[in-house]
Amino acid sequence: GSILSLIGEGENSSSIIQKDYSYNLFILKDSQLNTSQLTAEIWGAETALIQIDGNQMSKLNGLRVSGGKLEGQLTYGPVIEVINGGLNIIDIIIKDIVMIINERNSNNDNRSNLKGLIEMKNNANLLQLEKFQIRNITNINKESLSAIAINAGNLMLKEGIFFGEAYTYSGNAIRAIAQEQSSIDVEGVIFKGL
Repeated sequence: GSILSLIGEGENSSSIIQKDYSYNLFILKDSQLNTSQLTAEIWGAETALIQIDGNQMSKLNGLRVSGGKLEGQLTYGPVIEVINGGLNIIDIIIKDIVMIINERNSNNDNRSNLKGLIEMKNNANLLQLEKFQIRNITNINKESLSAIAINAGNLMLKEGIFFGEAYTYSGNAIRAIAQEQSSIDVEGVIFKGL
């Protein structure tokens, strides 16, 4: 697959913004996205910032995701969704996001079952996260919100931190509603405040 590298001038000074809220910013199909020295900001997005729709593994390195420099910015969709294939994520930080469940999609089976920052859909095979932080995530709905929501496939977590005290209402670090056999492997991960 192809490789795209985006290099900014500093995480606090370089941003990429999902301007069209109804379309994904990136769709990876057996590809690799490398980012450094920049932050992806989510402001009112209704779709995932990054969608994985391949047959094999895609890779994502160095991503920083924030709710934006202004407080109170909402997102209605996940940050990352794996539709088909797999995703290997190394060195990611997701922080300062206020999430609200998209009412327009609440009748859709996938949306009603999966409510997470990172979602694995029905045809997802594998999600690997290594060296990650998920922190300061708020849910203004009274519905359950998870950092990672799994509907299919296998999840492998290594060397990461979930800061659970930032979750409001009910929520989990990981929620699995697997339609078939799935596994979750965790090594060296801290669940703080859960």
